Amino acid sequence: MVEGNIHVTEGQSLSVFLTTRRVLASLTEARWVGPGMQVMPHLAVRTEKILYAASLDDALPVTTNLRTPAKPRWVELVLDDETIMHAALFITEEQRLTDYFDAAPVFLPIAQATIPGSEKMLGPLALQSSAILGIRELGPRT
Repeated sequence: MVEGNIHVTEGQSLSVFLTTRRVLASLTEARWVGPGMQVMPHLAVRTEKILYAASLDDALPVTTNLRTPAKPRWVELVLDDETIMHAALFITEEQRLTDYFDAAPVFLPIAQATIPGSEKMLGPLALQSSAILGIRELGPRT
């Protein structure tokens, strides 16, 4: 896994920015996660290999959708690397999950997410929609 910084055009959301990177995305201060994490000043990675990208800046929107629901819907996602993720989606109660995913861009905006067994809350983030193998509704969270 690689961590690094991307520089998003002002006024653009994270999911739209990544979707418009057709082949490569540029990272700065990139590093391989693991022993001997050497920092590289610049690295270009294949966009299709990015599983997800999380914003560290609260001012950077993950979606350009201006009408986000008051309460996001929680789902369980099974990813192609067998990771299970619980994710809060920006969709209303009335919207069908299959319609939402069929209309989704390459990178799906997620309000927040957790990996079961981990205390860490991720998000907001943009998730590679092609990495999702399955989805099921979890119900409301308090």
